[in-house]
Amino acid sequence: MDLQKEMQICSKEFEEKWDVFCEAHGSRHNKSVAKYFFFASWQQAKAWVVPEGFVLVERTDLECAIDALKWASTEDGDLCAKQAGVLEDVLKAQELTND
Repeated sequence: MDLQKEMQICSKEFEEKWDVFCEAHGSRHNKSVAKYFFFASWQQAKAWVVPEGFVLVERTDLECAIDALKWASTEDGDLCAKQAGVLEDVLKAQELTND
């Protein structure tokens, strides 16, 4: 997910929760500062969820790469077919909750 889209999602979540926060804790808090810390916490939580050395890839992008490798295997032979097989194994190993 690109940073701009992520910031939009985070901003939407913040706005939805800001009124609830103010009702519970009063409206004397600086909204801009709170929004900054909300986004920083969002980034920290994401860092904990995705361990160092791992990347997130859209399922459709992975499926497209598999299709391309399968097509190329008719031209290039065994190597592309093996690579397509590895990516298919990656898809099969994906946690169901992350679909």
